[in-house]
Amino acid sequence: MNRKGMGHGGEDAYFYASNSNGTWALGVADGVYEWRNVGIDPGIFSRQLVEYCRQAVELGTIDVLRVLQFASKHLKRSGALGSSTISLGIIDTIQGRLEAATVGDSGFLVLGRSVDSYMATTSRGKLLLRYR
Repeated sequence: MNRKGMGHGGEDAYFYASNSNGTWALGVADGVYEWRNVGIDPGIFSRQLVEYCRQAVELGTIDVLRVLQFASKHLKRSGALGSSTISLGIIDTIQGRLEAATVGDSGFLVLGRSVDSYMATTSRGKLLLRYR
């Protein structure tokens, strides 16, 4: 199922969002199928995870770790059962900066046109990619 800003298929879900701070974000959650063996729909967890991430971005959160903290707090409150990996990227279109975080064994590849780009890892473990 695809809707504006998010979608899902089976136990997997995704979102994209932006806010007035010039920030654009996207994330993909891969729900753990094995939860079905104990009667839990793993798709519910991954869909709620991306929904809370989308809400955090639309409310103005621009830090990937804070987005994940927001989503984690709301998932716990919701009582949703399950687990999921997630890959989350937030692009600051004004500063030309990408912050990314992954939880679990998911990941992604960033392709760019600039040969003058560089990568650095911050002390908080976030990957920053800046294009000149």
